[in-house]
Amino acid sequence: MELVDERLHRTLTYIGAVQRYGTVVTRDLVLTFAAQPTPEPRRTRTFDVMSRLASFAFEQETRAAEDPVAFLLRVGWVEEGASGVRLTELGRAVLAHADRPVVADAADGPLTVTIDPEDPLAYARLFDLLSSHGDGLLVDRYLKLDGLADLIEISAVNRVLTSDEDSRNRLSLFRRAVGASASRIELRVAPAAQLHDRFFIPDDGPIYVLGSSLNSIAARPGVVTPIVDTAASNAVRAAYSNLWSRSRQLPASPTPELEA
Repeated sequence: MELVDERLHRTLTYIGAVQRYGTVVTRDLVLTFAAQPTPEPRRTRTFDVMSRLASFAFEQETRAAEDPVAFLLRVGWVEEGASGVRLTELGRAVLAHADRPVVADAADGPLTVTIDPEDPLAYARLFDLLSSHGDGLLVDRYLKLDGLADLIEISAVNRVLTSDEDSRNRLSLFRRAVGASASRIELRVAPAAQLHDRFFIPDDGPIYVLGSSLNSIAARPGVVTPIVDTAASNAVRAAYSNLWSRSRQLPASPTPELEA
C-alpha cells in the first residue's frame, strides 16, 4: 500500500535532500518546486493565449485546494520554523517507506526487486532490502572495500564470504575496516574458483540472487531475484553453509591505540 503519491514523495525527497546537507528550504520555495519540479516548457506564440488561460485555471484550482506543504504540516511529516521547512522524525519514516525497494509481482515469474541505475537511491534501496531480512550471509567474490564499509555501516548482514584474492592488499584493508568498526560482521575467504554467483542468504526467508557484484550492482539495469523454489533454495543454503564452514576466517586487525 502506498502512503504518498508521486508528488508528495518528490516533495519529501526535496526537503530531505536539502536538510541532509545542513540547511533548510523556505515554504515558498518548496511550493515552487512542488508545482513545477522541471524547467518550464517552451511555449509557442500560437498557443500563448490558450496557455495563459490554462495556467490561470490551474492556478485558481491550486489555490482552492490544500497545497503540499499545508498537508505535510497537517499530518506532522514536516515542521516549519523561522528558517524554513524541515522533515520531522515521522516524515523521515514516511520517506524511508516511500523509498523502499520496488517489488514487482509478475504472474509468470518470481518476485523481483528492480535496480534502476537512473535512480539515485538504487544503492540505498538494495541495502534496505538486505537489512529488511535481518542476519544473513552475503556471497560476493569481487567485493571491494567500499562495499564492505557500507555493509558494516548500513545493513544487518553479519557474515560475508568473498574470494582470497589479495590484489592491492585488499584483504589487509578488509581486516582493518572490520577492526576499526564496532560491527559484529564476520569475514571469511574461499578460493576464487569456488565462488561465482552472488547471493544474499538470510538466516530466515528467501535467498536472493544478485545480478552483479555489490561494487557495480547499481551501475547498470538489473534485478535482485529471490529463489522461490523450496528445493533449490534449500540446496543453495546447504551448499554455502558447507562452504562457509570450510572457509578461512579473516580476523580483524586491531585498531592502533593512540599515544597519550
